[in-house]
Amino acid sequence: MATLDFVKLPSDKRIAVWGGPSGGASGIQELAEPKASEINNEGGSSGMIPFSQSLSWNDTEVPGMRESEEVNEPSLADDANYVEFGPSNYDATLSMFRPRDYDDDSNTHSLVYDLTDLQDWDVLDFAVRIDGDKDALAPAQDGDYVSTSRQRAATETEAYNFEESARRTVGFEGTGGFAHYTIVGEHDLTVESDLDTVSEGDKGRILVSVQGRDYTNALRFRTNNPDVIQVYRGGFYEVVGTGSFEITVEDEDAGTDTTISGTAS
Repeated sequence: MATLDFVKLPSDKRIAVWGGPSGGASGIQELAEPKASEINNEGGSSGMIPFSQSLSWNDTEVPGMRESEEVNEPSLADDANYVEFGPSNYDATLSMFRPRDYDDDSNTHSLVYDLTDLQDWDVLDFAVRIDGDKDALAPAQDGDYVSTSRQRAATETEAYNFEESARRTVGFEGTGGFAHYTIVGEHDLTVESDLDTVSEGDKGRILVSVQGRDYTNALRFRTNNPDVIQVYRGGFYEVVGTGSFEITVEDEDAGTDTTISGTAS
């Protein structure tokens, strides 16, 4: 019997959320190519702070994790309908514990409150890490998978009663800036597949990594000689002739690329 090769992990203590003011030198400069120094607020320049310990599981939808497409639910006698909302639908709802003392720079709850106070801030940058067995409070590192987004604070409600913790819920609307499962660090592309010599009829897949992590599905592949080799989305290729070829691999969002040269016989 075939088995699935994976390890099931609990979600508690493994979802990291950072947020900070967007614009100027603050926040994440390039959402598609976030830097660990920005997310970790090294030197205090980005203003990003960890949110995870201040977020309640109740009433929270982390930034960038809501679906961007929606299919309705018709009856068997009705027409189906499909709506594509695009990145502006990647919004968030954050339910945050209130601090005991306000204006307390030593208290994370107070810092998160100040950042999400609708009277003080308008647009925030967020980074969300859901990447295997990594503690929610561990600093971001090069090679981490994160989803980044730019959100505008829109609504605020009191989301508790006397039976719950004191918390408030802020609703955010995506402003269109979003990068799904990008990789922290410089986006230099490393080709992991060898196409130096291939034969007509060969089929396979070109694998490309960034910071040692697979990033193939996020890249664009182009061939300069489609009569020799065809390349498709996801790095899949088929050798259809003989001769030399060059394949360009491009990370369009980060603006980096590399080339693969080979000969088919």
